[in-house]
Amino acid sequence: TAVAFSPVYIFLYVLDNRDSDTERLQLLNPVSQELELLYKHDIVDIDRTQLAPDGALVAVYTEPDYPDLRIIDAQHPMSKWLEAVRTTLRGYRVQPTSITEDGKLAVIRADSDRMPPRYFLYQTETNALSQLVSVLPDIDAAQMRPMEPYVLKVRVGTPIYAYLTRPDDSDGPFPLVVLPHGGPHGVRDYWSFDRDVQMLASRGYAVLQVNFRGSGGYGRTFLYSGYGKWGTLMQDDVTDATLWAIDEGIAEDGKICIYGGSYGGYAARMGAVREPDLYQCVIAYVGVYDLELMFKKGDIPTRDTGIEFMRQAVGEDKEDLRARSPVHNLDKVKAPVFIVHG
Repeated sequence: TAVAFSPVYIFLYVLDNRDSDTERLQLLNPVSQELELLYKHDIVDIDRTQLAPDGALVAVYTEPDYPDLRIIDAQHPMSKWLEAVRTTLRGYRVQPTSITEDGKLAVIRADSDRMPPRYFLYQTETNALSQLVSVLPDIDAAQMRPMEPYVLKVRVGTPIYAYLTRPDDSDGPFPLVVLPHGGPHGVRDYWSFDRDVQMLASRGYAVLQVNFRGSGGYGRTFLYSGYGKWGTLMQDDVTDATLWAIDEGIAEDGKICIYGGSYGGYAARMGAVREPDLYQCVIAYVGVYDLELMFKKGDIPTRDTGIEFMRQAVGEDKEDLRARSPVHNLDKVKAPVFIVHG
């Protein structure tokens, strides 16, 4: 993927994973086809790149657990004030959203697991910050709960990345809500402010978010390992993370709910199908419940590329699709199910 031309226009910044599992940032000479490696993370893809007003690529952002910034061009003037503003706003995810052509003023977005985004005007020469606007200004960050990253080993030994939010500072056990994300492919959960998570934590629930196989951001192998595994291996990752929370004394066995939207709604329903005794309630929000129907309804099957994606990501054997569809497995469900749609 081409990112931008460098200030010396013969070169091109590119993101590339042809010979690497995770994305690499490289400098391409289009004439000679030579590539120079600028940065690669061993666990995650590069999440964002940071360009200066003059076109120089100064830094990259990655998020293996907490947000991280890696300076690529330490000699560029912007690298110094990027580090300075991150020091001033330590503990937050920090990124410029716009910069004046002379590089003297920037709008900075800052957020965290306990604070919705705030936007600041930053004077790069004086390191002065003044707040412009706060999203959800009535949220008191001091009353919100922190999100803790974990690396879990599931039944086949694959490392799975998860975030846990506890309702208070004790060890537990707590009633638990498992919150699988939507997508599912190319999407992942991040260390960030989540309204659903904070609402549930404020009511005494621990919340577990799992970046199961097939999630984005953890390299090509991890992404493709979820293809064709809806309701099977992808679901097992959610199950194993839930069992880990029970074994660790975080979750109270017998007081566990699974809740999600879109693919997360599918995962919630399939969790109740595959593990009828593990979850005591199921909430499915705008979910997918019939995999065969995905080939007939909606906007995905209106394009040839959409059909081809469905064949790869979901599969096309009708008997197998029905075995992995909640609507065809209602007899296995014990927990009450609340469906939200519309």
